[in-house]
Amino acid sequence: MGCGALTRSSAAAFHRTRVGALGRTGGSAFEAARLGNTGGVYSLVSSAVLALDLVRHPNGAAVADVVDRALALTDDEVSRMRRPASEAVRKRVLAGGTPEVRKTSFTGDVAATGALGPPSRQRSRTLVQALSGTLVGGLEDLHGLLAAELEVPAPALQTAQGAVTVAWAGRRAALSDLAALNGPWTQALDPVPPALTRPSARLQLLLEAIGRRHGHQWQRTADAHRAQRGRLAWSTAMHEACWAAFEHDRLTDVARAQLAAARQLRLSAASTGEDAQSLGMAVTAAVQAICLEDLLTTTVSDVLLSAWEAGS
Repeated sequence: MGCGALTRSSAAAFHRTRVGALGRTGGSAFEAARLGNTGGVYSLVSSAVLALDLVRHPNGAAVADVVDRALALTDDEVSRMRRPASEAVRKRVLAGGTPEVRKTSFTGDVAATGALGPPSRQRSRTLVQALSGTLVGGLEDLHGLLAAELEVPAPALQTAQGAVTVAWAGRRAALSDLAALNGPWTQALDPVPPALTRPSARLQLLLEAIGRRHGHQWQRTADAHRAQRGRLAWSTAMHEACWAAFEHDRLTDVARAQLAAARQLRLSAASTGEDAQSLGMAVTAAVQAICLEDLLTTTVSDVLLSAWEAGS
């Protein structure tokens, strides 16, 4: 079935961003995902964008679980997704509201900085805090990602999108509606999801370490990442790593690894506070390097791993 490493949508997206939007001067992985995906700002080409959003999302761990499961659907599971929840149920859940951080807190926080007067440390701090809690995409973008990447019949796609909606919304709708929307999904799934096609002991160690790190270790990682900002090192190296995943048909495995890391990071204390963005970028970079260690140059791998390893 079509839940493999690369779809026509991903191929077209990355071609446009690398050759067109990014041109000869290069550019960030954020730009690639934002400009290239026909379904929205999320794509498998730069799954780190989605991972970073889920680290900031209140229900990010649950969303990561559902998206990971969607990317690993088997033919048998898809065949059991024949009767998605009704449109009326879906609309009631959406009417209950979803935590769209980008559309609520960001504009208000940025506008509020105008009352702080000329540029200052306090104003900059407010802007940084607003950006750190702002999502690049939203639920519609996530639905677009599934529509672009899951080559499954319409009932199965609607079932997966319903499950993502439930995870994204949390408990903002009636429990009966949430259960009805999520039921066709949970009933169709096998108890254990398929493993990654390229399992990595090194990746497993990183996932376990996320939950065990102490504050002073995270601080060293945040400091190391900030030191890279002026040189655009993260952006350049991530762009090369995204290109490597694209060329070698590893987009899905990299995305699943990024989702696993996002889940762990969201459940840790490191997902809150003013360093959350820096820590998320450091972790996504390390995941990208580990997943593609046999394809990247030593220079690129060192850049991607340096901030994470500084906290070891």
